[in-house]
Amino acid sequence: MKLGSLIAGSVLSLFAFTANADIDVINSTSSVINAIYISDSEVDDWEENVIEGEVINPGETLHVKVNIEFDKFDLRVESTEGGYEDYFDFPGNATVINLKGNGQSQYK
Repeated sequence: MKLGSLIAGSVLSLFAFTANADIDVINSTSSVINAIYISDSEVDDWEENVIEGEVINPGETLHVKVNIEFDKFDLRVESTEGGYEDYFDFPGNATVINLKGNGQSQYK
């Protein structure tokens, strides 16, 4: 009985953070953002650009639909100037991310 409960619990926890998510990304930096990559906080690889074909100007907010499959995730944000910044350890259920620059952010 314990093995069955363990397997059922593992399956439930696997799917607990696999969902489509709506995230409002606020650009409080001084740069135009043209790429945002999401990654599980536990790995070193970046997924594809979730704002392909879009830009977020300074002071603007973009509504992004993503598939969050992890408890915590990181972001790599690229600017039109060619630079990038990494932001770490957002909870899987974050709905608003305010990017402030220099790796600083706030979330809800």
